[in-house]
Order: sequence, then structure tokens, then C-alpha cells
Amino acid sequence: MNKEVKIFYTSDWHFGHKNIIRYCNRPFDLSDEGVAQCTDFIKKEYCSVVGPDDFVFFLGDAFFGGSKKKYAFRDLVQSMTGKKIMIRGNHDYESDSFYLSCGFLEIENYISFGKYFICHFDLTEKTDDEEHHCSEEDVLREVFKKSGCEFIIHGHTHTLSPVSDDCVRYNVCIDNPKNSFRPVRIKGSEADAVAYLKARHFL
Repeated sequence: MNKEVKIFYTSDWHFGHKNIIRYCNRPFDLSDEGVAQCTDFIKKEYCSVVGPDDFVFFLGDAFFGGSKKKYAFRDLVQSMTGKKIMIRGNHDYESDSFYLSCGFLEIENYISFGKYFICHFDLTEKTDDEEHHCSEEDVLREVFKKSGCEFIIHGHTHTLSPVSDDCVRYNVCIDNPKNSFRPVRIKGSEADAVAYLKARHFL
């Protein structure tokens, strides 16, 4: 390779989800027009940083609306730049074959490479009645503990700052104020990510 491979991470587009505007204070009207404007804005911000040869790990919660909106979502994702890998979130209900048809190179529940563990959830310990508790997260937390990884790259918590206990977390959700609705690069992860992509024959 003669040029740098750029690796980006992002999550929680929630395309078509009207109430996410209210939940996360996205700067759009709580209306169908506002949802459309929000979608256009997220795509514009995404394409402003991701080039056609860049790789993007999308960490889940892609769109809302079920079968009525799935094909519009497919067209949207196909029009977005970069080579995309999807890690399922708790709202990604469609089949792997559908997401592959959108242009994602692969669909996983988590990925680990080097010291980095990548999944939708932040994997902090939660009680059974906690708002963000999810059985999928319980399973992934156990996988992470056995992985030997030191860093978690995640979404799901939207505007909340990452919690640090026995590891370092990076919240790549577009609603995290530090991310300004854009995919982000995480210094130190690039070499391990490139090695993973080569092993999967994506590079």
C-alpha cells in the first residue's frame, strides 16, 4: 500500500427515528421534515470526513421504521462513502443478508483485535432494572473479560461520557458532543485494525 489507510468508528445513526431528536437533543424539529433534515445532516457530516477508500466500523443502531423504511435505508447507506463493517446494536433487527445488500462488508456482534474490543455496548456493570440493561450486553461483557483486551470502542450511551473502571472506553456515538455527529479516528488502534482487515482480505 502506497497511502495511509484511514480507520473510522461511528455508531447510532438512528435514521428514521423521530424520537431520537428529542432524546438526544439533536438540533432538528420533532417532525417528519426534521427527521429528513437530520438524516441529510448526518450523511453530510459523515461524507465530509470519510473518503472512498477509508474503512468505517459502524457500531450499531442504524435505522428505525421496519420494512417500510429498510429499502430507503439501503439506498442511503450505499450512497455513503467508505468501506463499511457493521457491528449489530440492540435495534438492528434485519438479516445479515439485508445489511450485506446495503454494502456492509461483514456483519458481526463484536470484533476484537490487538488490545481493542469493539461492540455496540459500553459493557459497564449494570443492575437488572437499570435503564440501559440488555441481556446481549451481559453476554458480550463475559466475552470481553476473556478477551485480554484493554480498550472498548462502543456506542449505545449516546451523550454520556465513557466510564473508566478496569479499562479505557471510547464512546463513538454521533451524539457524543466530542464527536460532533462525525465518525472519529482512534489513535493507536490503526495498526491492529489494518491487520484485522488484511486477515479478512478486505485489504
